[in-house]
Amino acid sequence: MFVTYNVNDIQNNKVHLENKSQKEDLERIIECFKNEGLELADWNLIEIAKSDDKRVYGFENHDKDLFYMKIGANRQVKPHYFKNHGVGEYSEFQAESINDAIKQYENFYN
Repeated sequence: MFVTYNVNDIQNNKVHLENKSQKEDLERIIECFKNEGLELADWNLIEIAKSDDKRVYGFENHDKDLFYMKIGANRQVKPHYFKNHGVGEYSEFQAESINDAIKQYENFYN
């Protein structure tokens, strides 16, 4: 599901989320933002999805930087990024940190 919610608004409970697990996931993700010194107001949640047994949350800032966070059954939060190979062709990778995922993400086609 594609959405546009400011992360700061999510933290301040100005956004209604569909279920309790999304709220808990985003609380964990917001802690990751804070731990890496990212300004919440600069980021929007743009996608909420499910992939296999993982929940996936996509984020974008005002500069069009992108990254994804995945949360598995073990409740571990892992940053991810994509490398594009062409239209509809990409590879997904786990990053060391959100900042690493932002640097590695390719939002263009080679």
